[in-house]
Amino acid sequence: MIARIYSRRRYATPEYVAMLLDLNYLALNRVFKKLRELRVLKLCYSQDTNPGDRLVGYLYSELGDEGYAVLDDEGIELQIPEHDNNHEAHDIARDLVMLSLEIGIKEDGDLELIYRDDLPKSYELQKVNGKRQFMTPDEPPFTIRSKSTGMSRHIGGVEIETGSNGVSRKDASRAAPVQKLKRIIWLIESGELQRTHNFGKQFFWMFVFRTNIRMESVMVYLEEMTAHNPSLRKHFLFKRHPIFGKSKDKPRATGHILTEPWQRVKCEPLYLDGGKGARQ
Repeated sequence: MIARIYSRRRYATPEYVAMLLDLNYLALNRVFKKLRELRVLKLCYSQDTNPGDRLVGYLYSELGDEGYAVLDDEGIELQIPEHDNNHEAHDIARDLVMLSLEIGIKEDGDLELIYRDDLPKSYELQKVNGKRQFMTPDEPPFTIRSKSTGMSRHIGGVEIETGSNGVSRKDASRAAPVQKLKRIIWLIESGELQRTHNFGKQFFWMFVFRTNIRMESVMVYLEEMTAHNPSLRKHFLFKRHPIFGKSKDKPRATGHILTEPWQRVKCEPLYLDGGKGARQ
C-alpha cells in the first residue's frame, strides 16, 4: 500500500502518508525505517549522503531498488529516475504540495482528484524560427471534481519556484516564472488551451513560491501583463510553501493546499475546496 503511493509521487514522508492513509504516525515511522532497511525505500540523496540534512524538515523517502521490484510485480512499471541534486528540493516541494492536496480531498469526502492521464502532459506553444516549442508544467494537469454536483475545477499545471529574491526589472524578460506566465497567457488567448484540453472556463494554474517577496514580485508582473485583459488574472493562483534545505519553517502534513486560500491578482482569493471565490 505504501509503495503504491510512490507510483505517482517520487518523495513522501511518514507524516504525510499517515494522514493520507489514516494510520498512526509513530507506528508508520517504524514501518518506513524497516522498509528502508529492506531497500524498498531509501532516503533522498541529500539526506542519504549527508546525515546533517536529516535534521532539516522531515525524512524524505523515495523508492529503493526493491520498491521498484515490488511495484513491477503488481504490474506498475516505473523508470528509475536519474538523480539531479539541483532539482531535489524542487521535486520534494512539488510532491508535498500534491500530497497535501490529496489529504485535503480525502478529508473533504465529496471531492475527488482526477489525474488527467488522458491529456497531453506538455503544451505546444508558438513556433520559433519554424521550430515547435513546448511547455511542460512541474505537475501535469488534473481535475478536482465534486461527486455531489459534478462541478469540476481543472488545474492546467503546478509550477514550483525555489528562488528567494524578487524578480528585478532587468531580469524579468528571462526569469522563469515570468516566462511561464507569458506562455500560459498565450495558450489562453490563442485558444490553444481550449482546443487541446477543453477546460472550459473553470481552469487555474497554481504557482508555488519559496518566499513571499518573490511571489509578490511575480504577481506585479502578471498585473502588468494582463492590463489589456484583466479577466485573465483569475486563472492564476499563488501560494508560499517551504522548500527543503532553503526555508526555516517545515511544511505542514495537512490538507491546507486544498482548504486554505490561494492569492490572486486583483481578485478574491480562491479556495480549491469550494470556499469563497471558488466560482469566480
